[in-house]
Amino acid sequence: MKNTILSLVICTTSLLSFGQTTSVPTARLGDLKGEGPWTRSDILVQEFLNVKSEPADAYKVVSFKLYIKLSNGIEKIAFAQGNALTPEMETMLNFIEEGSTVMFEKIIAKRTGGSDETILLAPVTYKLTEKPKPVAKDLEVLKDCKIMLGNIDFTKEFTLEELWKQDKIKVVCLDGVTYPVVSFNVIAAYKVAPPAMCTFKGNTIHETGLKMIKSMKSGDRLLFERIIVEVVENGETVQKTVPPLVVTLP
Repeated sequence: MKNTILSLVICTTSLLSFGQTTSVPTARLGDLKGEGPWTRSDILVQEFLNVKSEPADAYKVVSFKLYIKLSNGIEKIAFAQGNALTPEMETMLNFIEEGSTVMFEKIIAKRTGGSDETILLAPVTYKLTEKPKPVAKDLEVLKDCKIMLGNIDFTKEFTLEELWKQDKIKVVCLDGVTYPVVSFNVIAAYKVAPPAMCTFKGNTIHETGLKMIKSMKSGDRLLFERIIVEVVENGETVQKTVPPLVVTLP
């Protein structure tokens, strides 16, 4: 009997030493932990679908499906190979708002360390439950325009040094018209720290926001969102919102 117990102990120890997981691996979006509540900004600053396991990094996502149901009932679907959100997925996520549901399913993960073992992870769902902001929620979206910071056109190359010198946001449409900015949010999505956000009235990034941007490094992501502008239509000034912009710093 003693020999049997000893054999079981040796067997269990051997399994653990060879990197066997001690809990069921689960998927999660970026660094989001727990059950929320989640805001639009929480979702938009993430880049990867990760696997939580014991030991850590025992698995890596190799493919998955993204399903989005917007608050107006519209559904969107996209597929990805690897663990990174695709440009198509990032564009889809730009439309989410309070009441939207973001679900990752058909998640295939592969064991790291050269193993060919793959597993199907349980779906993970994020429901946006932040309190509505009526000022921006029901505004019409202004299309065919681009967001600039000072003289930086984010469709072209720029340097961090150039970025740090800018403090005014501009919304320029394809016809060359620049619309006055009423308010906007700036989010710094750091690679090695939790994201930070500042909200501004008017078109100017003030001292706190400038310090936040200057603390960012290459590979961090800068997000401009909830941008509200004034547009003159039929002799009346109305407010509209602009699709968010996510920029990966050079």
